[in-house]
Amino acid sequence: MAGNNLRPGSNGVAVGLLVTAALTIRTLLVVGVLATGAGPGAFQAPDTDSYLRDAHQLLSTGTFGPPGDPDIVRTPGYPLLLLPGVSAGSPELVTIGLQILLSGLTVLLVYDLGRLLTADRRIALLAAGLYSVEPLSVLYTSLLLTETLFTCLIVVALDLLARFQSTTRWQDAAWAAVALAASAYVRPVSYFLPLWLGALLLAMALRPGPQRRRRLAQAILFGATAMVLVGAWQLRNLAVAGFPGFSAIEDINLYFYNGASVLAAEKGLPYYRVQEQMGYLDRQLYLERHPEQIGWSEAERYRSMGRAGLRILRSHPGEYAFIHLDGMLRTLMEPGAVDYLRLFRLYPVQGGLLGEAVDRGLLATVASLAQQRPLAFWSTAALGILLGAYYLLALVGLASRRISFGAKALLVATAIYFVLISGGPASLSRFRHPVMPIVCLFAAAGIVEMSARLERRKRRRAEAAETGLFTV
Repeated sequence: MAGNNLRPGSNGVAVGLLVTAALTIRTLLVVGVLATGAGPGAFQAPDTDSYLRDAHQLLSTGTFGPPGDPDIVRTPGYPLLLLPGVSAGSPELVTIGLQILLSGLTVLLVYDLGRLLTADRRIALLAAGLYSVEPLSVLYTSLLLTETLFTCLIVVALDLLARFQSTTRWQDAAWAAVALAASAYVRPVSYFLPLWLGALLLAMALRPGPQRRRRLAQAILFGATAMVLVGAWQLRNLAVAGFPGFSAIEDINLYFYNGASVLAAEKGLPYYRVQEQMGYLDRQLYLERHPEQIGWSEAERYRSMGRAGLRILRSHPGEYAFIHLDGMLRTLMEPGAVDYLRLFRLYPVQGGLLGEAVDRGLLATVASLAQQRPLAFWSTAALGILLGAYYLLALVGLASRRISFGAKALLVATAIYFVLISGGPASLSRFRHPVMPIVCLFAAAGIVEMSARLERRKRRRAEAAETGLFTV
């Protein structure tokens, strides 16, 4: 098709315009928030303080966490991004500026990924265009949270893996592993992603072919590189705190989130109340409930929390399976409109209806939202329609042959990983953030596929009309 052969010059101009539009949209959101009279604190979220504390410690003492009390809950990736803003005395605006640039870079990477994975540059341009206006990616550039940096690193890794699929160069596999390891240092949720994708690369390498041994070795290199880089932080935690894990956030989540949700369902109590009773917000209350831990180190307490959380889940597997599935659906379906309202202080910064979503389920929460907060309901409906359009187009693109099998396997495996691991009581739309570049790529393929179908239909009608006239 003629549309497949866009001139390189015009293509570059189009990409530049898309990146410029993405930067402008994100900047205008920040300006809009500031125009309401909100101060820089509007760009902070409940998790922001812990990242800022670590950034201040890195700047003042060179240690991650106070001297003698190393932080084993957070990882250093995002605090490092905060350092320029902290040193300049304006962590919000400087960091948001960096995040806007990172989001613009992600738009460019989405284009490059589409170009590598398809033979149609229109798909690459459309994917970049869809991502430039994608609501979650716009929103989270304005919040001091990990999402923008994390997603950029994930797309860097996917871009390198796409190059590796076509070139089989050793350096592409190695650098992809570095990018994935770096993403785990930003958000530990990607800790297992190198193993997941490494298994995929290994399975693809086992297929008969002239470079089978080379691909097998490269798949092993990919997994080993990521494991060594991630393992370095585990060794640090073991050396400074006696904690053998990568991050204690997993233990906290197992006990105070996953375990609490099961206990809440079992006792028929509100989820937030059970968290409070377990001592989530009150360390003294937690120690009163576990007096044997009073003399323990932080590492020992976290490990005990993790074991206790696992015991709760193992004793109620069916109950937790339902909770986890509900969280996955919430991650996929919650459009993120409430987070926009929070940014403009039109919705509670903390609390809201998440507890009700865990206690009563997604549908009951939507009904409650319509009754209690009509603005939140209608904005959610509007963004929900947009999200539904992205998904429908992505399904069309996934079913088409415009993206190769190997590329589909890479993208789908990554998306499945994040959806599976995002389940649970704390699931929010923000957990979908790294999946949206993939959705945009498939949606772009869907647009091109639907356009081609319409063209074929028009052509058949025209041919039928001509045949009919000739017969007459």
